[in-house]
Amino acid sequence: MNHSKNLVFLVAASSFSLVLMGSAQSQTVAGKTAATPDTTQKTNEPTLAKRPFAETVSVKSDVSDKTSEPSKIKPSDSELYKLAYKLQPNEKIVSEVTHLATTNTKISDTTQASQSRTVSLKVWEVGASDESGNMTFTQSIESVDMSQQVGDEGEVRYNSAIDKEPPTAFKSVAESIGKPIATITITPWGEVVDRSEKANGTNLGMGDITIPMPQESISIGQQWETAREIRVRRTDGSPKMIKVREVYTLEKVSAGVAVIGIRSEPLTPLHEPELEAQAIQQMSNGDVRFDIDAGRLISKSLAWDKTVVGFSGPGSVMEYSARLDEKVQ
Repeated sequence: MNHSKNLVFLVAASSFSLVLMGSAQSQTVAGKTAATPDTTQKTNEPTLAKRPFAETVSVKSDVSDKTSEPSKIKPSDSELYKLAYKLQPNEKIVSEVTHLATTNTKISDTTQASQSRTVSLKVWEVGASDESGNMTFTQSIESVDMSQQVGDEGEVRYNSAIDKEPPTAFKSVAESIGKPIATITITPWGEVVDRSEKANGTNLGMGDITIPMPQESISIGQQWETAREIRVRRTDGSPKMIKVREVYTLEKVSAGVAVIGIRSEPLTPLHEPELEAQAIQQMSNGDVRFDIDAGRLISKSLAWDKTVVGFSGPGSVMEYSARLDEKVQ
């Protein structure tokens, strides 16, 4: 049961890594992933074509039909939208982020469950923009209310607003409250060009710190994509990098708010269930809402609901269900 307990604890604890940083394990910088490739084992993985940052790849005639052929409608026949970040110097952007996760594992006749809940206030303090329009902001966590329960162990809770001493499991989070976690510079299209961070975290399917945008104007139904890598560990403890493609779709625009669908597609074959069990937590499926005029994200909703068979030998099963909701206040 050691492997099962360690995996369940990893899933529960990942919620708290999210509080510290949205994406320290994999990040897209200048169109490339910043993670160090794994050279311990070579596999027949697809080669990622070199693409410009957030390349537009197709126009879909029906957004809900992911297998439909590219539409013959030219972009000029539809209304075009320019999606770009417009953060203003000296402004403060506060978001409430809620992350809930439940994991159930079964090995032979033994079952184990974990639950975690995290509600945090994330703060971006925007500095000056440079001559190219690049924006720099500092991210911090203003407060956090979190809980965790693994198996039959008692629930562990911490609320930074009322608890003077945090439990051991949450000590690193408590030490980060109110302090700068990272200073990040992005282009108007959400490309991270510089990052200085003081805390590491797990991706949790959030992609990078910002949603990448295409540099050209696009119409409803049009898609664009970026590539990144996520880190998992083999049973012997050695790391392995998994190549992932993030596909974005402009699903609709209403009252100046763009709804953008997000979907992760693994490019590295996931033949080993123990690796798949880790990878699914770091992939994305959901949507964001982006205020076109203000040039900023106003909400994000991501969901996970996966089952992995054989993650710890024959007959073992892991069920992972989670949800992340972020809303700018």
